[in-house]
Amino acid sequence: METINTTKDIRQQPTTPTPEASGEQGGERMFTQDDVNRIVSERLARLKNDLSQRDETIKKLEEASGDAEAIREELRRYKEEDAARKKAEEEAKTDRILTEAAEQALDGIEFVNEFTRNHFVSELKKAIVDPVNKGKEAAAIFREMTKDMDHIFRNPQLEPLKLPGVDKHGFGSMNVENLISAAFKPKT
Repeated sequence: METINTTKDIRQQPTTPTPEASGEQGGERMFTQDDVNRIVSERLARLKNDLSQRDETIKKLEEASGDAEAIREELRRYKEEDAARKKAEEEAKTDRILTEAAEQALDGIEFVNEFTRNHFVSELKKAIVDPVNKGKEAAAIFREMTKDMDHIFRNPQLEPLKLPGVDKHGFGSMNVENLISAAFKPKT
């Protein structure tokens, strides 16, 4: 069994001198005012050093916090840009699919000009997406769109004839004498 020492060793604990105490008594050390000032000064210096280190740590943490906020903001901006890019890619893919469907429906149809064609491709893409036209083929939608419209398709019968000019008949210049001789010239 161990015995526990309950007596206090006075030499292990520093004590502050009292005005009544003078010199050393019973192995106690007496501190002078210079010693107390030195000890207090050292302790204050350590506390000031600790406080300055804490201030630096707080400053670094605040800077890091600002950096973290900047990083969060940049991450948010990157996420928004990525979402916008994905949305644009999806819209481009959808537009490409709709354009292919519209072009397939308009295959073989000649419009009066490219402007008219581009307009109807655009309108047909909008009509394909419209829920009213769900289940209809693109060609049927286009026929409905253009059934009562005139002058949008190229019609060779409406194109002006390409006639040679008056002077391009092969008889020389067109004066009265040449016209009469050409009119009464025997056919061979």
